[in-house]
Amino acid sequence: VVAQSLKKIIGRPRPHQTLADVRLVDLQGGENAFKAFSTPPRTKLSRPKPGVEVGNSFPSSHTANTFCAATVIWAFYRRRGWLCYAIAALVGWSRIYTRSHWPSDVALSLMLGIGVALLMLAACAAMWRRWGARVAPRIFEAHPALFGGAAA
Repeated sequence: VVAQSLKKIIGRPRPHQTLADVRLVDLQGGENAFKAFSTPPRTKLSRPKPGVEVGNSFPSSHTANTFCAATVIWAFYRRRGWLCYAIAALVGWSRIYTRSHWPSDVALSLMLGIGVALLMLAACAAMWRRWGARVAPRIFEAHPALFGGAAA
């Protein structure tokens, strides 16, 4: 919701819409997912047509969503959850590599995704502290805090 709203408000064009002869990379390369790993990616040069708009660049929804998910997973599985950030970073890098987003779009989308996740986690923790004992008393007794184990 946040990313799509910002895309409409800001309306920044994608790199391949503004630059002539930008390399576009098609990572799929095959009919199914297994062939995509063994088939080399197809590359072509873009030649934007005047007046044709494919989409907006800022923010990168892929990057924001994966960093948001990585933050939520990290909040619950701290020991190994941080590994999800590596996957999210690869997603962000792929958005730059395929010339779908500017590097600044990806960097700000990373912060946007983490920020939204932290706000939502804080809201969920506050609701759990307020209503958890009434809604699920046995679970609340075993887990008085949503994160970190001990009650705040």
